[in-house]
Amino acid sequence: MNCERAQRLISLWLDGMLGSEGEQALLAHIENCPDCQRVRMEWEQVRSVLRSYPSVALSPEFDRKLLSRLKAHRAPAPPLASQWLSHPAFRLASSAMCGLFIMALTLLLLMLPTEKPTTQPEQFSRWQRHGLGREVVQWLEEIEGRERRWQGAPSSSSSQLPSRSYRC
Repeated sequence: MNCERAQRLISLWLDGMLGSEGEQALLAHIENCPDCQRVRMEWEQVRSVLRSYPSVALSPEFDRKLLSRLKAHRAPAPPLASQWLSHPAFRLASSAMCGLFIMALTLLLLMLPTEKPTTQPEQFSRWQRHGLGREVVQWLEEIEGRERRWQGAPSSSSSQLPSRSYRC
C-alpha cells in the first residue's frame, strides 16, 4: 500500500468504516511509515478536539421554524417563456427542426457543382480542346486546311478534259 492511499484510509479506519482486510493492510503500512504515523496522530488529535466541544441540542420547534422560513423565502416562479422552452414537446419540435435544417443544408451542399465548368472560348479548334501542344495543333489545322481546299476544288477529270460527246 502506498502512502497516498493509506492517508485517505486513516479517517475511515478511525470511524470504524474500514473492512478487516483493509484495516490489517493499513496498520501494517502505518507501523513501517513515519509519515503515515504522523498523519494518524493528527487525525486522532482532531477527533479528540472535536469531542471536547459540548454538543448542541436543537429545540423541538427548530424543524418547524426552518421549514416555515424556507417557504417564506421561496424562489420566484420562472417566467412563462422559460416554462414553455423547457416543455418536452418544444424540445422535441426544436430538435426535429434542427435536424431538418441540417438535412436541407447538406442537400444544398451536395447539389452544388464540385468543379467549376471550364469555359473554352469559341475560337479554340477541336484540336486545342483535346489539350494538344501548339505545334501539333498548327500542323493538324494545316492538314485540315489542305483537305478542305482539295475537297472544294473542282474534280480533275471534269476540269481538264474537254467535254465531248462520243457516238458509238
